[in-house]
Amino acid sequence: MENVKDKIKKKEYRNWVQSTLGLERTNRALYEYVKDKFTSYTHGKCALQSSQTHFTQDEVSHIRRGAGCLRMSLEKMVKYKLDKKTNTSKWEWKSKCSKCEGAFVKILSLHTEQIKKVNKGESHYRDIHWKNCHDTSNISLEWAIAKMFMPQGNENNTGPDDTDPASMLSLMLNCDLFTNPVRKSHLQKLKEARNSLFHSSNNLVKDSDVIDYFDHMKGLLTDASNDNEVDKNIGQTIRNDIGKIEKLKDAEITMTLFDDALKIKRKAIYDDFEKCLSDNDIEQLKLLLKLAEKVAADLQFINDHFDELKNIEKYKKEIDQLETKQKGIEAGINTLSESFRQIKESHMIHKHEVEDELEMYRKFQDDQEKQLTNQIKLIYHSMTQVWKTAKENLTRSFMELGNSYKQLKNDSKEMVSNTSQEMGQVKDHFEILELKLHRQNKIISRIRENTKSVSRDLDQLEHISNDIPVISQGIRGLKNGVCFCWREVSQLSAEGMVIVVVVTIAISIIFRLCLYFAF
Repeated sequence: MENVKDKIKKKEYRNWVQSTLGLERTNRALYEYVKDKFTSYTHGKCALQSSQTHFTQDEVSHIRRGAGCLRMSLEKMVKYKLDKKTNTSKWEWKSKCSKCEGAFVKILSLHTEQIKKVNKGESHYRDIHWKNCHDTSNISLEWAIAKMFMPQGNENNTGPDDTDPASMLSLMLNCDLFTNPVRKSHLQKLKEARNSLFHSSNNLVKDSDVIDYFDHMKGLLTDASNDNEVDKNIGQTIRNDIGKIEKLKDAEITMTLFDDALKIKRKAIYDDFEKCLSDNDIEQLKLLLKLAEKVAADLQFINDHFDELKNIEKYKKEIDQLETKQKGIEAGINTLSESFRQIKESHMIHKHEVEDELEMYRKFQDDQEKQLTNQIKLIYHSMTQVWKTAKENLTRSFMELGNSYKQLKNDSKEMVSNTSQEMGQVKDHFEILELKLHRQNKIISRIRENTKSVSRDLDQLEHISNDIPVISQGIRGLKNGVCFCWREVSQLSAEGMVIVVVVTIAISIIFRLCLYFAF
């Protein structure tokens, strides 16, 4: 019997592990999406074909408490009625609770198999399993409704975390809430993939099947992420999960992932086993029992030989790398061998042609050397003539340059001499101006002293002549005139300054006489 040690070396077995883990992660990525869809439905936010499918406020309030007959022993409140004329059957409500009946009819209208054609000899119908809803008073209203669309065996399901891929995919296939946003082909293909993966006797999957499985996983999650009725954050989370599942397709499979995949299969087998027990399917029970024994044996082998298997995995990886390198080397050797063979054949075929071409090349080379020698001689002769002509031109240029330099030197001496004379004249003029300025400053100082003296005399006279208005006004006018002269004295010419001095002295004498005669 082939053990796990031999299986993990096969590419097909690793394909099975990748597909199993990818399906499980796809299922988890749908948890919040499915939950949010039923939440939107109970709040009347889903875009359904008929507005009559939505609950009324009274119906929601009645069934949300968990005490209505819709939430307790639902299988006793409905019956399956056969219409002999159309050979079809449908579910009908038996309870007298009108609110629960209205809610039941609306939920039933979402079921894709609410009416089923009766096949001859069929004693029971498996389209809707009311046992799943035996008692839903302890879970949310949204998940109590979701359980009505699940397959048999979900009596103890309390939320998305308890929902395996088979139940999740069946729920979405059976409920019209997911008909438009999600393509049915993805759901059906993944449901088939689930049964193929978990009911496989050898756990081997071909490369083409792996690609097909992952394409449908990505397609399903992409449809769900683009559903405008769910929260945008949920859509973004699903898109992130798509990236993680894509990476899993190319990831290296470790022993931990082998162990996880076998445990997922074991749980799926147990779920299917419970379902077959309810259906009394003896043959399927025997098949599932054999599968369970194989899975248990593989898990036990992994547990007992974990370190050994881990080393085998490491060695397998190294062997794969060496084989890849060896293939590359062999390909290179083959390429070189083929190139050498072609070169050899070409050499044998064209040997004489190559020799003739070499002889022609030698003759051509000799001719080229002779021509080159003659050209070098001609160039040397031309360069000699050019050098002689250039030497003569340079000699004449240097002589003319020397004469120009001498003339420039004489002109410079004459210019320096003239400039020195002009500078002496400027210096004499500057000294004369400086002397005049000194004299002017002395005159201004005297004017200021005399003006101050006159101003003091005017102040004294103004104080004395306060009692005589006419004289007082005349004194103030003279005083203002003196102050004006004082301010403007620096702007006068030398002759103007002399006049100001004379006027100031005259004013001083006049007012002294006035003071004398006044007293």
